[in-house]
Amino acid sequence: MVEACSDPTTRHWLADLPDPYDERAALAYVHSREEEHARGAGVYWCAADDADRCVGWFGLMDLDRAAGSAEVGYWVHPAARGRGVATAAVTLVTAHAFEELALRRVDLRAAAPNLASIRVAEKAGFRRVGTCRGAERLGDGGYADLVRYELLAP
Repeated sequence: MVEACSDPTTRHWLADLPDPYDERAALAYVHSREEEHARGAGVYWCAADDADRCVGWFGLMDLDRAAGSAEVGYWVHPAARGRGVATAAVTLVTAHAFEELALRRVDLRAAAPNLASIRVAEKAGFRRVGTCRGAERLGDGGYADLVRYELLAP
């Protein structure tokens, strides 16, 4: 996690990461996700390679069982980018949302210039539903349009 969240590309798209991102920051994040899971507000997974090294982090955030909705979020370690890890994991996460949690919709948001995230959304079957202009703060302090996607339960 420290390697991935210290990567310049990751930091560009995830502007709110602590700086520096060290082991303490990683453990704090993991513990906060465990607490969120215990409250029923989210479900999170770490994707690992064959050597059991973290290659990505995926989650259902803002889980609202009464409304039947959540938002999927993710990042991928630089060494695993471009290999379909995010698309496969997002597909599994949304299947879990529909089949195990009985949600009716999952949302996904991506900065418009983040073409890799846009491809993940589209390959995982999400439908583009709108754009929020200038809504995504980037690591360089600028702002980009935020593209909104949704996937409804089959």
